[in-house]
Amino acid sequence: MSLPLSVRAVLTSARTVLRHVAAVQLPLHVAAVSLLRFGGEDPLLEADDLENWHHRRLSFEAARASGWAEDAAMEMSWHTDYVDSYLYNPLWWFQGGLDRVKTALSLAPTLTKIHFDDLTDVRQIEVMWHRYRGGLLAGVLWAADLPLPLPARVAAARHVVGVALHPVQDFYSHSSWVDDPSRRGLLWTDPHELARDHPIYTGNYELSPVTGIAHHGRFAPECTVLRMDPGLLEVLCHPVSPLTKNAVCDMYRACQDGVALGSTTVYGVPVPAGLVYLAPPGIALDSRWVAPIGAQQRGFPQADAEMLFTTALRLAGRQSAEILCGLTRALVAPELATFWQHVRSDPAGDEETWQAEFEDFDRQGVRFLGTGEYPPKPAPVAEEWYVRLRLVTADESGAGTDADIYASVDSGPGEHLLDNMPDAGPLLAYDDFEKGDDQVFHIGPFDSFPSELVLRNADADLGDVLEALGRTFVNAVRDAVYAIGDLLLSLIGGHADHVATEHRVWTPAQLAGLTGSGSPFSVDLNGGGEGHYRVHGTIRRSRRHQLGHVQVSDWEVRLDALEAVEESDWDRGSDSDEPFLIAMLVNQASRTADHHLFGPWSDVDTGERRGLGRTVRATGVPDRHGHLTLALQLWESDDEGGPGRRNAYQEFIKEFQERTAPARDGFLDTLGRSLGSAWTVERLEAHTYGFSPDGTVRYGRSLDVRPGTIEGGETRRWRLGVNHESVSWTGRACPRDELRRLDTDGDGAGEILVSSPWGVGLLGDDGNAGLTSRSMAPNGTAFGAWTVDTSADRFGPSGRFDPTVPVDQVWVRGPAGLSVVTGDGPGFAELAHLPEGAERVELVPGRELRAGPGGWLVEAQRDDAVFLTDDALSVLGADGGRVLLRARAVAGEDLGGWTLDPRADRVVAAGDLDGDGLDELVLHGAQGLAMVKVVDGVLRVVARLHPGQDLGLGDPLDPELVRVGPAADLRASGRLGVLVTTPAVHGFLELEDGRWRSTAYANHDTRAGDWVVDVRADRFGPVGPLRRSDHDLWLSSPTTIGVLVADGYHLTAECCHPVGEMFDDWTPTPDTRYGVGRAVQGREGLVLAVNDWGVVLIEARDDRPHVVARVAQARWAGGWVVDTRVNAFQ
Repeated sequence: MSLPLSVRAVLTSARTVLRHVAAVQLPLHVAAVSLLRFGGEDPLLEADDLENWHHRRLSFEAARASGWAEDAAMEMSWHTDYVDSYLYNPLWWFQGGLDRVKTALSLAPTLTKIHFDDLTDVRQIEVMWHRYRGGLLAGVLWAADLPLPLPARVAAARHVVGVALHPVQDFYSHSSWVDDPSRRGLLWTDPHELARDHPIYTGNYELSPVTGIAHHGRFAPECTVLRMDPGLLEVLCHPVSPLTKNAVCDMYRACQDGVALGSTTVYGVPVPAGLVYLAPPGIALDSRWVAPIGAQQRGFPQADAEMLFTTALRLAGRQSAEILCGLTRALVAPELATFWQHVRSDPAGDEETWQAEFEDFDRQGVRFLGTGEYPPKPAPVAEEWYVRLRLVTADESGAGTDADIYASVDSGPGEHLLDNMPDAGPLLAYDDFEKGDDQVFHIGPFDSFPSELVLRNADADLGDVLEALGRTFVNAVRDAVYAIGDLLLSLIGGHADHVATEHRVWTPAQLAGLTGSGSPFSVDLNGGGEGHYRVHGTIRRSRRHQLGHVQVSDWEVRLDALEAVEESDWDRGSDSDEPFLIAMLVNQASRTADHHLFGPWSDVDTGERRGLGRTVRATGVPDRHGHLTLALQLWESDDEGGPGRRNAYQEFIKEFQERTAPARDGFLDTLGRSLGSAWTVERLEAHTYGFSPDGTVRYGRSLDVRPGTIEGGETRRWRLGVNHESVSWTGRACPRDELRRLDTDGDGAGEILVSSPWGVGLLGDDGNAGLTSRSMAPNGTAFGAWTVDTSADRFGPSGRFDPTVPVDQVWVRGPAGLSVVTGDGPGFAELAHLPEGAERVELVPGRELRAGPGGWLVEAQRDDAVFLTDDALSVLGADGGRVLLRARAVAGEDLGGWTLDPRADRVVAAGDLDGDGLDELVLHGAQGLAMVKVVDGVLRVVARLHPGQDLGLGDPLDPELVRVGPAADLRASGRLGVLVTTPAVHGFLELEDGRWRSTAYANHDTRAGDWVVDVRADRFGPVGPLRRSDHDLWLSSPTTIGVLVADGYHLTAECCHPVGEMFDDWTPTPDTRYGVGRAVQGREGLVLAVNDWGVVLIEARDDRPHVVARVAQARWAGGWVVDTRVNAFQ
């Protein structure tokens, strides 16, 4: 049961401080929110200023470049940015009141672990990359599996993703990665040995300094900012507040005392207004203004600061985009892919929902990334397992507990205390198991899967422990009395003389011997020459009763008289004394005390008495182990006045309570655990998740039980089941749009578009089983209105868009707008351009633009391209240097039974699905599946599958669970169909009599020839003239590569080869990426395969694939050096 109300009542006055804090508001709202947010250029700007706050901008832009809707990207990026606010910004905490304060303090150990600080060994860095990526995937799987409405699950996933990007970005500005020029073009996740050959570390911040490891750097608000609202900080930094030792409070007190703790100039670099730089200087490159300090700390001249900062920023952006693209590649199972699409495209919730992801103790997905020892031991990356425990205390009287609850598993050593704030003081301590509480805890890592969970209710033993605490309390009282001494003299300016401070302790044995009618006592206050006085009083038990199973008593101490045994030798020229007395009764089993100020009395001479007539009380003193103390302090009054006496009184009470608090807290906590030890658990859930060195992440529910009451001292055990969803990181570079064909020189053989951080190029056949560069251009090269910028440019689709140009072209979406370009000798040529913000075709191009497929959508022998914004779907073409609007449908428009929603509807395929010689589009969304044609310049639905309609695949259509595309000709019939994947089957839909029907299928976990069907991990593409038709489909599964075909009613694969086995001196690996599908050598379509070895072109002929061209990693392809770590091929 929980601690009885009569005991809990003693906390009331202590919590008053926090109520005051929750009520105080800063007059300048911006300062409260923005103060201490350091990842930007101006510390006082609004949080939504993306240009100022680098974490938020990096996450937002990476999300937009990865296909996220604007609202979704804004919500996710808020979480990236506010990691720092919840960890380092007390003013943000207090704006949210007591609940946010408790949340922030309880999350501090977790948030500290997601900054890439304090790592001194490259093996530690490798472990943390492993944990961050694994925790990210596990957290998204958790969000997808939550038994909550879709918006709540989406919010949870965005929280996990946003938080996970914070350390990913911090790595490049907090570590020594960019110090080495050879690493400045590489990401940590690129395959390399550089980190293993060179010492890499991250700046020291939270931990004690380490020899040879540079500091990160610290900041604090300057005095003028802190003085905006002294009332708030007086409460925040009051000595009884557990936040009193916070850096902000240190700075505030220094400001009050006129002491400078920080500097406004470091190495000649001015610190922005509102901040000071605290010693020592550090290596951080978090902003342009701090980079000159970080550069010099790294041993570089200040002139290199901008280069180092922009390099770290660029790598952080690329890494963020790669992580988001990696999630899209990993979450391919139909249910997960659909959920992930909601995460990327659904509208944002309100900010209260965002904050709840940090502040609700039953959520906090951030713990997937911040659990475990930090820094980790310097050891190789190994398998790690964790347990997420959800504990719901019954919502009934007496169900809660104040006992310590420990969890352990059979695969890991030791026990884990389930306490969100084990070290917090009583003002802010969070009671984890009160009635009705829904709490989540993460424990781990463990070396292997835990098969048994153990919970132990560790109630306190009232015997030797409380006796020892009693002795500690007596010593603490004695030490407090001696330590206070004349500490308070300065408080009233020396206008009063301190006579003496004394105390009287009643031990449990002494209290037991007192009579009910009252026992007299006296306490001497002998100040020598300052005077000798004696306080007389009576102590009696007023009540005896039970608290739980503990016998307690209430006591009254009546203070009757103050006797002047001998007045002082001399008192400022007067021969009469005017004393005043401070008295406080302290109960060891309470965090409050009764106290009173007496006097002053005039003209008190030797032998005279003055009446006191005041009773102080202590309630709930345990009979067997509770101690009671009367603390007294006597002053000789002169001309200090009433305010001076009250100041002395208040400071004495505060100092005495502070100095005895640890002893009283330990006693009360132990007593509370004994009083409220039984615990009624309505529900216990355990989810297990693990990370393997190969990038595989597993997550699933392992236990769901109703334990009932667990008595104090009881231990319970449960077996944990294995029921895991498994996903893996595959590949690295973000996928690019597939280019259907690209013959830019008209020789009949296609080229391969390649881009890198250096620039862009076109690779073609070198005539000698290799590739060579046909065209190349570095970033910054201008071709008309298009200036090459591969960090922002996105390429595709491709085709013959401008009929006046006899070669293939490709669309480029970039910061300056939308361009149609083609190869032109050694470089490129821009054929048409639509500027950013142009209204000629009612389309705003640029980075907000999403590309769909291209095809003969309006007329035969002429390609057009599909582009989407949040407002419209547009079909664009080109002619004579102009971009043409060929067809358009706006959001909300009825396409013939289908209301267009460009934010959520996806254009998943294009092809001639009805055999009329023109291509159609396939839309997939909440309304089902639709085939859309351009009819007289208008988009119209001509075939439809509604939600719930029979697909012929065993289950009705559920748009949430089906994955659609691409379009291909699996029967070599000349007419295309659409591949669909449900949680149980791959199916092939073809149009028959104007209706879609399933004509072939392959069930999950069955064998189709050499192919073991896996609907969660099978990938399809590219499409091209690979074997039997112009639109064959390449298959890559965890076990097999080959060409997918329809054989009667069955999908099967031919021309297969096992993954992991070599052919033609090349080995397909699980993370190999496949693309192109074009006739690069003037023959049948070839598949480009990219992995750590390099690039190869594969031809599917006879009964197996053959390698017909190759370029190894770091080898030249003409003027282009192949580096699959950073190259993207289309």
